[in-house]
Amino acid sequence: MGIYLQSLVEMTKLIEVQKHDPYLVCRHHLARTRYVVTKIERWILSMAITQAEKTQIMADYAQHEGDTGSAEVQIAVLTADINQLNAHLQVHTHDYHSQRGLLKKIGHRRNLLRYLRNKDIERYRTLIQKLGLRR
Repeated sequence: MGIYLQSLVEMTKLIEVQKHDPYLVCRHHLARTRYVVTKIERWILSMAITQAEKTQIMADYAQHEGDTGSAEVQIAVLTADINQLNAHLQVHTHDYHSQRGLLKKIGHRRNLLRYLRNKDIERYRTLIQKLGLRR
């Protein structure tokens, strides 16, 4: 990732130089840099949530220090994934592979919610209210 970010900074500088003096940068190199910048932008704005977002969600919904596997944490992470995929599918309506992944995640979340409801109804109700799910 560090290599990509360094390259991104260099490419951004090259594009800025090219705007002021188009003859300083060769066309082939500039075309390559624009392609890589576009590729990096797509990667940054990808469908999956970032590791930092996932860590923040885990910290918010953890039952104790270092909790990464409780039902609340798993449901919260799945909800973030589902929201991200749903936004992606609003734009890319014919992406059927992502649609199938979305349905699998919804089913997994439904099963975890059922488990939590049967195990501890109060934890279930607080989680539903905190996440804003209709249940």
